[in-house]
Amino acid sequence: MDWFHGSSLPLQVLRAGSTITQNRDLARIFSHKPHTVCIDDDERVLHTGESPGFLYRIAEPIGTDDILPHPTSTMQDGLEWLTLRNFTLTLLEETTPFPEERLTSAMLAELQARRGIGPSATVSATTSKTTSTSFLLTNPFGECRNPVLLYGTKNPAKLVSMRDTLRDLPLELLDLSGTRAHVRETPENGETPMENAVEKAMGYWHQLRMPVFSIDSGLYFNGVEEKDQPGVHIRRMHGHRMNDTEMVNHYAGLARKYGGFLEARYRNAFCLVLDDAHCIRYEGPDIDSESFFLVDRPHAKRQEGFPLDSISVEIRSGLHYYDLSPASEKQTDSKVDSRAKSENARAVPKSTAAQAENKDKEVRTDLGVIDGFRGLFSRTMPLLRKYAASRPLL
Repeated sequence: MDWFHGSSLPLQVLRAGSTITQNRDLARIFSHKPHTVCIDDDERVLHTGESPGFLYRIAEPIGTDDILPHPTSTMQDGLEWLTLRNFTLTLLEETTPFPEERLTSAMLAELQARRGIGPSATVSATTSKTTSTSFLLTNPFGECRNPVLLYGTKNPAKLVSMRDTLRDLPLELLDLSGTRAHVRETPENGETPMENAVEKAMGYWHQLRMPVFSIDSGLYFNGVEEKDQPGVHIRRMHGHRMNDTEMVNHYAGLARKYGGFLEARYRNAFCLVLDDAHCIRYEGPDIDSESFFLVDRPHAKRQEGFPLDSISVEIRSGLHYYDLSPASEKQTDSKVDSRAKSENARAVPKSTAAQAENKDKEVRTDLGVIDGFRGLFSRTMPLLRKYAASRPLL
């Protein structure tokens, strides 16, 4: 069965990351650069495109490894696919919009008013008020209210944490499990957080051809032997990848070896790949964690994906982070469970705790939500609006 691509441009080669379909009429309509496409239950297609264009057929065989289902398409399954390599094209015809397919401004306004959306939104519309027709609106050129960006992780706890960090920014985050595509895990062979972040982001970009960022962390202790310094190998011990329980047991035991606590810090590296030519790399103290203690007494609470949070203690208060109230993140709160504090007090050196008490003006954050990332994404928003929103993500 043939594959088609519609474009407003004369082409000979279709680049990787482009949209293709086996529906010839849909490809022809895409050639008119519509902002909105409406498909009813009778498969009648209406659209807002006005530009003449070109309809192409893919001129070479397509294998299962050459394409993937569009991961966030609003159309029914199987209509939109993304190419993972370049393809030669054959021109079938030059196209002109058909008047009978025109989605008028009145029709569009009715749909938008019914759904409470803006003129460039991408939604699945419900049944019309005046007919039994169901509509599906899509924007094949990725014009949406907010840029959509992939987070190169399948760890749901990390996605929740990052969404919380960036909750005030006009940005929509998806993780790899939010795509329909089968995504292979990328190796992490680097010796630094940055080497691993770049390896992961580039690996996922080459598979999906979509803007994607990855973060990698290293865990570093003060005053330990070199063999006890985990660095980027946080989950690995003697070549074995530890699960969450094994990690807690290993690091609690390591803290016990050094007297019940270890002063620690996570150092993070960030890599954002927008396309072949744009790769943003960043590391700095503003996206690192604050200093904290890893202790030998695990908290009863455990969060999947963040196992070491259960043995992480705030230096100033001597409390597990799980026992901090919102107020105690900015100052030591007398309402915090005093028993929890007393149980951990022996793990906090008095001199260090006393020094930390003088830092009341310092903004405290949970280790899983680091405010520095909000500033980093704020600085990159102009690029995200240009590349993430213009890619065929939606």
